[in-house]
Amino acid sequence: MLISFSGCQQDKKPGDTTEGTKTETVDNKNTEGVFMDFTVKDVGAIPRDIPITVQVVITNNKPDSITITKTSTTCDCMDVQIPKKILGPRDTAHMAVTYNARIPGLFEKDVYVTYTGQDSTFKFTLKGHVKQ
Repeated sequence: MLISFSGCQQDKKPGDTTEGTKTETVDNKNTEGVFMDFTVKDVGAIPRDIPITVQVVITNNKPDSITITKTSTTCDCMDVQIPKKILGPRDTAHMAVTYNARIPGLFEKDVYVTYTGQDSTFKFTLKGHVKQ
C-alpha cells in the first residue's frame, strides 16, 4: 500500500520572525547529515544604504567532522562570515550574512556554502525590498 502526501506546508517555528521582518522558513534538516536552521529569509522592507545582517545556524548531525571549505555569493553586495570552519559531530557554526542595501527595489540574493565530509553545497537565499 502506497500513501502519498503532497502540497503540505511547513509551520513556522516560534522565534522565526523578528520585529519588522517576515521569515519564510524552508527546513533543511537531516537528522543524519548537515543542515541550516532555515534556507530562505525574507527580511521584508528595509531602508536604503543601511546594511542588514542575518544569522544562520549550521548544524552537523553526522558522526564525523565536516570542514567548511568555501562560501560564495551571487552579488558583491553581500558579505559572509563563518568564524568556525570545522564542525565536529553534533556541533554548530553561526553564519552571518550581511547585505548592503544600496539599490531600491526587490532583491533575492543567494549564498553557497561548500563543505567536505559529505562533499556538498548548501544554498541560502536572502530576499526583501529596499525602500526608496
